Amino acid sequence: MRPEFAQYLSAEWTREHVSSVGPFGAFYRVWGDGKQMVPGDIFDYFGLDLGPDELRAKGYRVWTPPQPKGAWISEGDTSTFMNLIDNGLRAHEDASFGGWGGRNAPDMDAVGALPRDYAAARWFELAQRDFAARLKWTVTPSFAAANHEPRITISGTLNRRASIGSTVRLVATASDPDRNALTVKWWWS
Repeated sequence: MRPEFAQYLSAEWTREHVSSVGPFGAFYRVWGDGKQMVPGDIFDYFGLDLGPDELRAKGYRVWTPPQPKGAWISEGDTSTFMNLIDNGLRAHEDASFGGWGGRNAPDMDAVGALPRDYAAARWFELAQRDFAARLKWTVTPSFAAANHEPRITISGTLNRRASIGSTVRLVATASDPDRNALTVKWWWS
């Protein structure tokens, strides 16, 4: 995980933006919360507030270091789920287009190089913030009181064919329904 994303794994961030946000947040599983998915699973020690030696003594296979109580737990299926969220990347239409969960094709970063880390890592911060916003929606009484995703409009067709070396002109408009300032970054991927 990239160091700049560490805050999104902390017990403090998870408590503020996830586990203390309404009934759905309270249901969310975090490190050391006493919840185990399957009793007796020797790989599932997330619900226990124990150190590695204590876990091994109880028969657990410690495959990743225990985290502070209340910290975020990687679910393992997040990358798959993220491609189901319509964020404009269209991974639900064609897995080679790519999405927050990576792509079923060579992945390029913003400058056209192969990334050194997991394909979904560049979207981790955005996915965490999106999740936090969705939880907040569950406890916000009116649409106007919640923050919403920006809207992107592309002029013309989304699918385009071009010859190698040719120029493709893209005309797009970005707007925010909440009238927040936007920063837009485009790159070929």
